[in-house]
Amino acid sequence: MRPGERAVLLGPGEIGEPTVDDWAAWSDTLPHEVVTGLGARLHRHLRPAATTTLRSL
Repeated sequence: MRPGERAVLLGPGEIGEPTVDDWAAWSDTLPHEVVTGLGARLHRHLRPAATTTLRSL
């Protein structure tokens, strides 16, 4: 990676990017802890999903 290049830290996993569940498993924690632990300084770029999938917890 070079300065200024985009890094995808979380995603749906469709093209190989890690999911929140992946990060939680690697960190031995809950997905909620991963998301809330990112902090306010992280620049977020949210895109609407191509399809909406609902899942029960």
